[in-house]
Amino acid sequence: MPERFANADTHLRLIDPHRLSDTAQQSWDALALLDAGGNPFAQPWLQRLSLAHCDPGQTARLAVVEDASGRWLGAIPLAREHAHRVPVALWTGWSHPNQFTGTPLIARDCAEAFWRGLLAGLDRAPGGAWALALANLPRDAPVNRALFDLCAQQGRRLVIDRRWHRAVLEPGPAANAHSGKLRRRIKGLEHKLEREHGPLSFELAHEPERIAELAEKFVALEGAGWKGEAGSALASREATQRFFLEVAQAGAERAAFEIGVLRSGNRIVAMSTQLLAGGGVHGFKAAYDEAFAAHAPGLLLLIRLTRHWQTQGQALIDSCAKPGQEPVSKLWSAWRELVDCRVVLGQVPRRTGFAALLAAEAAWHALKRLARNGAQADKA
Repeated sequence: MPERFANADTHLRLIDPHRLSDTAQQSWDALALLDAGGNPFAQPWLQRLSLAHCDPGQTARLAVVEDASGRWLGAIPLAREHAHRVPVALWTGWSHPNQFTGTPLIARDCAEAFWRGLLAGLDRAPGGAWALALANLPRDAPVNRALFDLCAQQGRRLVIDRRWHRAVLEPGPAANAHSGKLRRRIKGLEHKLEREHGPLSFELAHEPERIAELAEKFVALEGAGWKGEAGSALASREATQRFFLEVAQAGAERAAFEIGVLRSGNRIVAMSTQLLAGGGVHGFKAAYDEAFAAHAPGLLLLIRLTRHWQTQGQALIDSCAKPGQEPVSKLWSAWRELVDCRVVLGQVPRRTGFAALLAAEAAWHALKRLARNGAQADKA
């Protein structure tokens, strides 16, 4: 694949991220210092670990948009795939199951230039990809809004395939006041847990040495619960466990990782890990001791984390939780909208073909709805 695709004042480069030159590594790190998106999953230190552990086939390419002087304006890992059920090539934002936000790494004041250069370069890239598919884009992020605005300006088709909401914490103690019923429940849970198992203590660790110790305890705690039985815990696969431990250590060394711990007596009953970027906090992994499930230890830990964050003035506290996931969706009343989308690529023939593909997909889903409704009517 040719490395560079010119477009007016910018160039798109598709680079193998597993074989970056020293100069490219330095440019990537320099870009992070100017990051406007605030997405910890897009930070070079975490992307390197993600690609090393989660891209065994080395299929990802780092799409880099640079200006005429060679300065990086933005970067996003992409993969080449085929659309579901049809033999149509797509570029997709590369990610892994433990990546919860898809906002690219983009320099301040360069969002429009980045998206313009990325789309124009992919228009010209060989292989005839019909669309760029991106997932987990927060609608409130200015760098993502720049993509939606640019597509509208260019008359370029952008389709929202899925939209959903997840809980965020608003700043200030009054913004997340809890009902009297919830406060009484929390107080009752705390008193019962302390009476039966010992006083509660809360720790929020940041120091690398402490993080290394607690990360091992987190893996053991999660593996002892239902995730371990289901084979989905970090400890279920050596590669996944190693990825988490390396992320914890590398993040702690950069003041970009923290672990919250709740104890009753001397026993850990709940733990939560967070990633830090752009003045904000982003949920990562959480676990609790299922022997204490009746005491809702995850809720009691989240209460303490909430109180702490409300006094710190962070720009954003994103739970990174699934829609409706408890207890955070009940405890935090605010939310942000995220979308998965596809952006058409290429010239008129491919854009016409993309429109036909969308029409065929709509017809397919309409037929499925009719069949489902018909089956329900027969049962009635």
